[in-house]
Amino acid sequence: MEFIQAKSIMEELYAVYPNFNRKGIEDFDKIWIKRLMKGDYKKTMRKVEEYTGTNPYPPSLADVLVKEYKPTPIAQMELPRATAEVERELADPEARKRREATLEKARQKRMEFQELMRSD
Repeated sequence: MEFIQAKSIMEELYAVYPNFNRKGIEDFDKIWIKRLMKGDYKKTMRKVEEYTGTNPYPPSLADVLVKEYKPTPIAQMELPRATAEVERELADPEARKRREATLEKARQKRMEFQELMRSD
């Protein structure tokens, strides 16, 4: 979100809630604008409009700010690796059999544990 967009959200909030900065915090607007600029303008404005239409009290930042999803580099790298691993396993019948055997052992142990817990 651009500075002008964040400022327009603040103007909207002050128009609906004249006492928006009710504690008189000196850098209130600066703090809000800085944080709002990290969000998505259209989605945040939509939440502001929804919030102001139903709530008599000013929002907190968490009530209205919608941040854009930005995948982390780790998540971006993890997906191709995991996809390749699944494709290898699907192509290798022996690997699939080993995985199924491991899963069956885990299921069996879970059932034994649950049976043990019921008998106590």
